[in-house]
Amino acid sequence: MRATPSVPAPPPGCVVFISAGDDDLGLTREVADRLKAQGFYCGLPLAASPDFDPDRVRVTDLRRDRDQNLKNCDEVLMLYRAGPVNQLREHIFAWRSSAARRKGEIPKLNLFQENPDPMAVGVSYPGMQVRVMPELRAEECVRAFAEAVA
Repeated sequence: MRATPSVPAPPPGCVVFISAGDDDLGLTREVADRLKAQGFYCGLPLAASPDFDPDRVRVTDLRRDRDQNLKNCDEVLMLYRAGPVNQLREHIFAWRSSAARRKGEIPKLNLFQENPDPMAVGVSYPGMQVRVMPELRAEECVRAFAEAVA
């Protein structure tokens, strides 16, 4: 895979948790691959694992995994192309709860979405930035995210 040109270097040791609804998990893997090529460290939800079998994992395990990723990251990158929106809202609420329990620096939530309505997911919080992109593609997401955290 080729590296994305002119992407700013990540902050040293920056760990990014990349999250999305079930319909956008393939995009999370693409974005993670590109971010890792740029020097970022990445965490993905358990459901984005290539060998994930929903019949063998309980919902509580998925939530526990998400909460651990939120607890151990420096930045959150959430992708919203198809959703579903109720899963994104659940992830945003978990981020907000995690931020309330954390001591020190709270990870920012960068929500990248195709929907032109900045309130498409129906919530807005301090520390949450919504970036509307007409077409959510991995390369553009990586460039915009790297510029935002540089």
